[in-house]
Amino acid sequence: MNRQKRFWVVGAVAVLGTLGVLGYVQNQTDAHPNIPTPDMQVNAQLEPQAVGVSSFRSDVQRELDVCFRCHGEGGVSLRPAYPTIAGQKPDYIRRQLQVFRHTGNDPSDEVLYRNETGDQFDAFRSKLPHRNNVAMDGMAKSVPSALLDSVVKALSSLPCDGGKPKVITEIRPSLPTKTNRCVVCHGQNGISLEPNTPNLAGQHQVYLRRELIMIRDSARGLIPDANAPSRSHPTMEAQAEHLTDSDIDEISGYFAALDCRGGL
Repeated sequence: MNRQKRFWVVGAVAVLGTLGVLGYVQNQTDAHPNIPTPDMQVNAQLEPQAVGVSSFRSDVQRELDVCFRCHGEGGVSLRPAYPTIAGQKPDYIRRQLQVFRHTGNDPSDEVLYRNETGDQFDAFRSKLPHRNNVAMDGMAKSVPSALLDSVVKALSSLPCDGGKPKVITEIRPSLPTKTNRCVVCHGQNGISLEPNTPNLAGQHQVYLRRELIMIRDSARGLIPDANAPSRSHPTMEAQAEHLTDSDIDEISGYFAALDCRGGL
């Protein structure tokens, strides 16, 4: 009988002790809401922070911070001439970094070019997708190869709007006639369904206009000044060659007015 009483006493003490610890933890959490609880720590690894910026490994974050100097905090650009890179397609980000790093020297160039044009690679090496930008050339080459995929995935995981609440609007931009050729690949809402085709929705009009003009100039055989930014792409050149300045203004304005998160 005494042994049974001792068992119940010990059990009661254990239960009360556990409840006391839990109460203390709850009180501390209420008093200091910034102290993470175990479930908060798990969620913090899975969900972006309220401001839209996730926590990444320190070596990856260092590379991201370099990107953010020009492309804005969290990859959301506030400069009209610089694109927002947050939330962009990972395959597209990776491909552009590779092109900036070494156009024509990447093993995927041959596969990419043949898939897009059906032409023989050796005879048309000079027509491979190409981008030249003095700042980006150096920045892209500075990213360690071992971190490239991690940086790409991190950028793609960030919210394109910085995590701001979505504003519902009934006003929808009208689709310019010349944009019909664009939406085939880039989507009517500016969100592409192709992994290597970029989303255009919500990008700065100044940036979109400049890129289209550079591609059009390349299609027309215009040679840029030394160290001037330039861009070529066989598929895009076929679409942009005959665009007028007015066409480019309408197209870039349409996509810039769209919500980067999709929807019409």
